[in-house]
Order: sequence, then structure tokens, then C-alpha cells
Amino acid sequence: MKTRTAQRAFSLVEVVIAVAIFGFALTAMLALLPALTRQAAESAETLAAQRLPDAVRVELRAIAERNGFGALATMLPALSAPLKNGATFAAPREGSWVKRVETSVAIDVVDAYYAIEIWRFAEATAGLESATAPLAAYVRVSWPWRVPGALVDTPLEQRHQFTFIVPIDR
Repeated sequence: MKTRTAQRAFSLVEVVIAVAIFGFALTAMLALLPALTRQAAESAETLAAQRLPDAVRVELRAIAERNGFGALATMLPALSAPLKNGATFAAPREGSWVKRVETSVAIDVVDAYYAIEIWRFAEATAGLESATAPLAAYVRVSWPWRVPGALVDTPLEQRHQFTFIVPIDR
């Protein structure tokens, strides 16, 4: 006489439940993907903005060497509230260069993503001789300034911002 051995297997109900759980999990992960991608892009942009102080310092120092320290000081408007009409510079999304945007001369700022506005502090540094004192500049970096394909600049209220102070030695 032959004995039957019981075979173990999943029932159809168990397979359907497992497929449904997998489907819900996959749908949830795919729903999170755009938000995570956007957050990663914003983090990369913020990191690039935080690397701009060195590039700004180099550009301001080059202007001071080219035109003189006094010309740099007069180019930067005095800091006042509210912050308006700062000396405008631009940088691309990766932050590889910083250029001055002059109102009288149109430069190619197609790749400009960051707007960099700079003001000088109005009062001299206390306790230092004005002839040898460094120039302290207040810098506001905002992005996205010019989005590719957009006809107008992004309003300041809709941009991310990062501020810092840059000292320029004589």
C-alpha cells in the first residue's frame, strides 16, 4: 500500500495577499520618489550656495586688485534696511564662477542660477585704522534666479536664500 505524503505549498489566498502587500509597498515607494528627488536637488543647490563665499571673496579681491580698493568700496552700496539695490553678481548652478552683472553692460548670464547681492557695511570697523582696515561685505545668495526657459527672473520672495559676511583685506 502506498502512503501519501503531504505536500506543503502556498494557497491561492496567501499568494494574492503577498502580491497585494508587495503592490502597496511598491506604490508607496514610487509615490515618494519625486519628493525625494526634489529634496536631493535642493540639498545639492544649498551645498553649492554654501561653497560660494570663497568664489565671491576671490572675485571681489580681483576687482580690488584691478581697479583699486577704493573703487571696490564705492562699487558696493552701503548696507541699509530693507536690502535693496546691492551690487549684483551671478553664478551658475554648480557655482564654478562668479561674474558681476552690470546694469549698463549686458553680459551673458544664461547659465546664471544664483543671484549674489553684495553691500558694504556703512561704518568703519571700530578700533582699526581706516587706511588698513579690511572691507567687510554683507552677501546674500538667492536661488533660483534665472530658470532656463523662463522669461522673467524668479521673484525674491520665491527664492531660497543664504547670507554671509566676507572680509576683503587691503
